[in-house]
Amino acid sequence: DIGFTPTQFDKNIIKRRNLLAHAHPDYSVDTGKIILKNSFLDIDFNGDWFHETREHIHEFKNKVKQIHDLNLR
Repeated sequence: DIGFTPTQFDKNIIKRRNLLAHAHPDYSVDTGKIILKNSFLDIDFNGDWFHETREHIHEFKNKVKQIHDLNLR
């Protein structure tokens, strides 16, 4: 059982990709830092968010590889 579902792929890959695609840098005068802001939602694009996203990408990359290795023709 590979456990690849379109719903999980959409939630963990496509939606995260879209959130990042609609992010823009925002300069804070108070802190002097540039942070990413999403155009639609208040999302904290921190290290944890990026590490989670990377884990999801690796998980689905491995699932796709397993499906490919089944050689279903």
